[in-house]
Amino acid sequence: MSSSTNSSDSFINVESFEVSHTTSGSAGDVSNSDHLVDRRSKGLSYEWVDPRVLNITTCFRDYNNINKFLSKVAFLKSDSPSDALMVDICGYTDRVCHGRENAPHDFFFVYNNIFSDLHITLPFDDFTMGVLRILNVAPTQLHPNFRAALQAFRILYDIFNIIPTPQSFLFYYNFRMSSPMSWLSLTSRSGSIRFTPFTISYKNLKEKYFKIFMESDGRGHRCQRWTRRFLLFFISSHISCLHGNW
Repeated sequence: MSSSTNSSDSFINVESFEVSHTTSGSAGDVSNSDHLVDRRSKGLSYEWVDPRVLNITTCFRDYNNINKFLSKVAFLKSDSPSDALMVDICGYTDRVCHGRENAPHDFFFVYNNIFSDLHITLPFDDFTMGVLRILNVAPTQLHPNFRAALQAFRILYDIFNIIPTPQSFLFYYNFRMSSPMSWLSLTSRSGSIRFTPFTISYKNLKEKYFKIFMESDGRGHRCQRWTRRFLLFFISSHISCLHGNW
């Protein structure tokens, strides 16, 4: 279910990684309607978004490509039902900063590296969702290095059998959100340099995102409750809560 396509179903079951495509055409086709969407005429202006975000399209625009990727990674937690979440490709005009627009079901964008490099599985844990909620950002609004630092912090606490909290993570960092809006980055707080930000640059990461969506027929009810605990899409406002104000 692409945000810029009609209600005909095109999705991947994450258990079998097989494409279901109930519209005419091959599984690798991208809907022509994507190329005809005039978001501005529909009142869907994204002028508040940095052009560096708006100008990046994804490589996950055909099912062969995304099927190949999904066959190599763990996607869902072991206790999650296989049909709780679905994966969909993006259209040519979809951008990671776009909202739900006319999509018939809730969804959110994800970058592929959270599965392939950081070994994160869905649903997100309470720690991750808590950080997203405090900062008032969508998952893809975090800079790639931010996501790496978040995962490293969680693993470190797991080693010492300590439950990580959003407050303990956010204590060590300052945050930068640019205007116009792009990705949220972080730096070490002065006097609190026990945790050094991850600064290695990812290559071509920002061109690798796709959609996760929930069905509305009741199968994904558990995950629909889960996704209400963080923002699904980019928003134009800044961070909601900073140090000491949670």
